[in-house]
Amino acid sequence: MAVSLLHVFPSFAPGGIQMRLRTLAAGLDKPWQHQVVALDGDTSAFDAPGWPRSVSLAEPAFQMPAGAGLVARIKAMRAWLATLKPDLLITYNWGAIEWALAARFEKALPHLHSENGFGPDEAFSLNKKRSLFRRFVLPGSDGVLLCSQTLMAIAKTTWRLPEKRVHFVPDGIDLERFSKVNTQPMRLFEDGDVIVGCVAPLRGEKNLTALLRSFDAAWRENTGLRLAIAGDGAERSALEAAAAKLPSAQHIKFLGFLGDIERFYAGIDICALSSDTEQLPNSILQAMAMELPIAAFGVGDIPHMVADGNQRFLPERRDEAGLTKAIARLAAKPELREALGQSNQQKCAQTYGQAQMVAGYERHITWALSQKGTLAA
Repeated sequence: MAVSLLHVFPSFAPGGIQMRLRTLAAGLDKPWQHQVVALDGDTSAFDAPGWPRSVSLAEPAFQMPAGAGLVARIKAMRAWLATLKPDLLITYNWGAIEWALAARFEKALPHLHSENGFGPDEAFSLNKKRSLFRRFVLPGSDGVLLCSQTLMAIAKTTWRLPEKRVHFVPDGIDLERFSKVNTQPMRLFEDGDVIVGCVAPLRGEKNLTALLRSFDAAWRENTGLRLAIAGDGAERSALEAAAAKLPSAQHIKFLGFLGDIERFYAGIDICALSSDTEQLPNSILQAMAMELPIAAFGVGDIPHMVADGNQRFLPERRDEAGLTKAIARLAAKPELREALGQSNQQKCAQTYGQAQMVAGYERHITWALSQKGTLAA
């Protein structure tokens, strides 16, 4: 009988951690079945092609009692877990932290927790109550998997988690798929000299209004610039309205979610990101693999991710003038873009390969299963 892994996500809308599960399920050399719970009911990430048959929505669906307090919520989670009987529970981010607490009462249920970053409410400072809750709950897990060195430092100091409980497992890229040599570029504009591209879910913490303003300022110096944004989300209408008010409005496109995102990268010249908070953004890894230079706010692990020469194009968070300068300088120097792109690709291949990521997760999942006597076959 196949081992059942239950993944509890705050949301299963398209995003980096959701797509990572697809990669893991396809790459793991185990007959494991992956069941998904989306606590907000949004399972739209499943609309993307390429999901393995081993990944499905958990049945029966979980229903939280209306108006339930913490104790009642934990009881409901435990009752549902007893019905489903997974072999391993994996929870993701703060939005699923109560499930990590519920797992502490299920002694026979192995549990891993994955933290991948913060929302807009913790972009500038950590929530003290949340940190205390993590400090109380997470030492009872069989492991806490972290995608960035920034999170590793927070886990050891602010959350005070035991050294043996925290593990650094960076995301990885399919280097064969994300290859400039193997990809037909997407035609994004009919005219223009240099295309700036951004791939991001359209959420508040991505601070895309800063990118719009920075691009517009750079465009005033070089009207051959174009901006294409790939991704969707709740802020799309507001962002489109903000872009429409800019002098460069007719040179900005919102493309929505793209399944063949590698063709998007192949069609741009500079990858830009203006997030208030990040850890190890997948879009930066993909752009690096596609031999692109990066112009972004230097938040989270981004300064550690890019090649040494690219670091000077990472201004401080919310430094819009610095981002404008980075875009403008890269736009003006094609030979510099090419050199930085090649250096980024080399570092990505050396450090962020998909095989390393899958092996890391397989190792920690197998170990967690073995702790409670479950056969990790």
